[in-house]
Amino acid sequence: AVNLFWALNRIRDRLMRVKNGDNPLAALEAEAVAIHLSDREANLTMAQLGADLIRKHQGNLQTVLTHCNTGALATGGFGTALGVIRAAHLEGMIERVYADETRPWLQGSRLTAWELANEGIPVTLNADSAA
Repeated sequence: AVNLFWALNRIRDRLMRVKNGDNPLAALEAEAVAIHLSDREANLTMAQLGADLIRKHQGNLQTVLTHCNTGALATGGFGTALGVIRAAHLEGMIERVYADETRPWLQGSRLTAWELANEGIPVTLNADSAA
């Protein structure tokens, strides 16, 4: 949600800089594409740096707990925290991910668990109030 407002402010600022005679739609589209490409590059960098940290535990498959959704559906296409998990899984370092359902909107069950299962990453859904 924070990134959404940041991006909207960036789009608004770009619109304010459009000069007479310029095509405002083209300027806004170019800004949106730049935001997306920058976010995706940041996602990929975070994923690699995170996988590097997980690699320090080489020899032991890792079990990870995640809360809310930080995957491709919530970001520029690869994911932040879930991007780290994806990258580590691609390198064979993840045994299982436990995803909290994340009440009240259930992002963990509706989005995170779906993304993980869709990627073939072993996932177990935790019901938030199953204590």
